[in-house]
Amino acid sequence: MDIRDYLNSKGFHYKIENRLNTGPQAVMNCPFCGDDKKHFAISLADGAFKCLRKAECGRSGSWWDFQKMLNDIPKMLNSQYKIELEPKIYKKPIVHSDPATKELYDFHEKRKIKKETVKHFHIGIKGNNIMIPHYENGELIFVKYRPLDKKTFWNDKDNKPILFNMDECKDEPFLRITEGHWDTMAAHEYGIKTVSVPNGIGDNTWIETCWDYLDKFERIYLYFDDDKDKEINAGQTTAIDISKRLGEWRCYNVKLPHKDLNECLMKDVPPEIIFECEANAKGYSHKLIKSLHEMESRLIAYSKDDLRRYGYTISIKGLHDILRGWRVGEVTAICGYPGSGKSTYLDQELLYQAQHGFKSCLVSLEMDSEQFLLWMCTQWCKKETPGENDIHNFCINYGHDISFLDITGFIDKILIWDAFKFAARKYGIKFFAIDSLMRINFKGNSSEHIYNEQKNFLSDCKDFAMENGCHVFIIVHPKKKGSIKEELNGMDIFGSSATYNLIDNLVFIWKNSDTEKTEIYTEKNRVHGDNDRVYLDFNKQHRTFYEEV
Repeated sequence: MDIRDYLNSKGFHYKIENRLNTGPQAVMNCPFCGDDKKHFAISLADGAFKCLRKAECGRSGSWWDFQKMLNDIPKMLNSQYKIELEPKIYKKPIVHSDPATKELYDFHEKRKIKKETVKHFHIGIKGNNIMIPHYENGELIFVKYRPLDKKTFWNDKDNKPILFNMDECKDEPFLRITEGHWDTMAAHEYGIKTVSVPNGIGDNTWIETCWDYLDKFERIYLYFDDDKDKEINAGQTTAIDISKRLGEWRCYNVKLPHKDLNECLMKDVPPEIIFECEANAKGYSHKLIKSLHEMESRLIAYSKDDLRRYGYTISIKGLHDILRGWRVGEVTAICGYPGSGKSTYLDQELLYQAQHGFKSCLVSLEMDSEQFLLWMCTQWCKKETPGENDIHNFCINYGHDISFLDITGFIDKILIWDAFKFAARKYGIKFFAIDSLMRINFKGNSSEHIYNEQKNFLSDCKDFAMENGCHVFIIVHPKKKGSIKEELNGMDIFGSSATYNLIDNLVFIWKNSDTEKTEIYTEKNRVHGDNDRVYLDFNKQHRTFYEEV
């Protein structure tokens, strides 16, 4: 089976297109956003995919990602899937140049490039066209052309595109790459050895054709055009793309006082300035890697941010003393046997936060929203059966602080995130609650599929909490045990074994049949590490937990 077999097994209709830089691709409708104009492409060489509808979708990723997003267990890309591309056959140019002319030397003299330099690089002329030869191990491999009087370039399409001046630089301790041939000639005037890309910034095929040559250099300096006055600095953008392919750890960006080396030469920039620019070249950094120095301001800000370090006060003081608060960016799982009071405690906690000015949004999937909210009203008014006025006053007091998703039963996770993201951004809600994980509709034909989806959902919970500076509660059920008299622990959570690792805090509510007391205890406290228990009394009339005195 190869990638095409996989696409066929999914029922996708596609056409194969061969593209210059990426090779053969299957072009089809996007399976994720409903596109019907074939704006989606997946490489038949390595499975990398991308939807070109950036505003509506823009999804992209690897072959592994593609399989996961289609709810399949990903398989590593190997000979079973990969299409082995046949090496492209290139033709060697056969050219005969005319004797060098005064016009050829005059053209270069205007660029302050001497006749000796023109001869050094074997620059030729054929009629009105300049011929720029590219050699590899002394053999002519590629020829670039341009007229003396026009800035247009071309080459024979069957030539192998290689770097200009490769042979002169092959024994250098590091490599310098320029954007243009005349930049390399200008560098020669400065006494610097460089190579030039063969076809400007529009075609990076040379990376593939010169890979073995490029791979041996431990350091590479990129002398690409710096169009400071243009809206799109194409040269610098290309340099970033090239650094990612050649290795950001070994690439350095050289910023010159003018656009490029040839312009510096024409404006009489002295050699020592060019050498200084190279000495001050900045390396490319990985966006995920930060030094401690770069983190200083963030570290100071974090040390002063009580909400991130300690969070919001917890309604039960003893639990607050253990966890230190509900921190933003975290996910707390609440687990317990049926009837232990998980939903009741969650009600109580959200009401407490609303009373202290912090908004919450919940989705109650195991009971009607009306019942869930009526319990909260009971906790607020301290009456077993709230009257109409009680309900009215409850809604007046907290009508804009407590929101809920008006749905019961199984729900697709996409609907939850769509609603939660809207609520976080528009209303500034700080607490979100899901009751319970069992009611999320995870797709799959096996337990392994479903557990994997559950793991992904909990990971999404964490991402959501961090991105929106909020706290997420989620009620989880325990696995069936021999008796509800047995105390629960982290390994008793129903579903994926990854659940315990993905959550930040794990809180259990348990009715101890021996003492007839309700206990609330922690099994995980990611930030502070403390775990302990608190003994509670429960007022049935008010449906409220109190810490035992």
